[in-house]
Amino acid sequence: MRIKLTLNALDDPTVVPLNYNYLLSAAIYTTLRTASAEYSSWLHSVGYIGQDGKPLKLFTFSKLQTPKGIVENGNIIVRKDSQSYIHISSPMFDDFVQSLVVGLFVSKTLTIANRNLCARFLVTRVEMVKKPIFHPRTKFVCLSPFVVSSMREKDGVLTTHYLRPDDPNLSESIRKNLIRKYGLIHRSSLQDDRLTAELDQEYIARRGGITRISKLISIKEGTDEETKVYAIQSPLTLEGSSELMEIAYESGIGAKNSVGFGMLAMYQKNGQR
Repeated sequence: MRIKLTLNALDDPTVVPLNYNYLLSAAIYTTLRTASAEYSSWLHSVGYIGQDGKPLKLFTFSKLQTPKGIVENGNIIVRKDSQSYIHISSPMFDDFVQSLVVGLFVSKTLTIANRNLCARFLVTRVEMVKKPIFHPRTKFVCLSPFVVSSMREKDGVLTTHYLRPDDPNLSESIRKNLIRKYGLIHRSSLQDDRLTAELDQEYIARRGGITRISKLISIKEGTDEETKVYAIQSPLTLEGSSELMEIAYESGIGAKNSVGFGMLAMYQKNGQR
């Protein structure tokens, strides 16, 4: 299930750090806590455990859309009362989605804050987004960049390796990640587990090559726990199992979905979702 929030900036100016992924994720947990402190704490510290023993949070969110915002000195500047938008998605309706909606109606605000800045938004509208129909070959756009990673040994130590857009393992890594999410959500195996992911090469060429669709994004910026992740922003076509496409749509593709990576929307001919 996916919801769209319409937000009105409460301060003039309202200042949001460019690297707001972790801060927005924290704001979502705070909203969940308003509805259920127990669930919010469990999701943050434990999460849904798969057969491999590894946890997943099973939610994702889009970039903050600020049509009237401007970027200045590493921040997004939004004027008071101007509207911004965010999409939040999860397949866990009874747990995550209902708690989030209740929390939003109780708190009525969303606050994105770090040590230095506090951006306050009034939630003026909460909309349920109708799920699209997934065809055997479906093109998507990224509402947030996606991260695909694997663990590799370097100097005898396992380290995180981020896949580049031209990595030959990119498509298969996306498929395996979605199969894992499917098994955790449905507690069953797939009848059809075929899936390929193909990046939009025309888009990449227009942008100026793979380096122009790739970026390093800081998580927990300015803290002792700061890390950088390598993310990819490009339309892509998924071909194969519609069930895996639904998982991709509701849970996000790749890794680090719960800090705002991997949210997809159906591509439309006019270029809009």
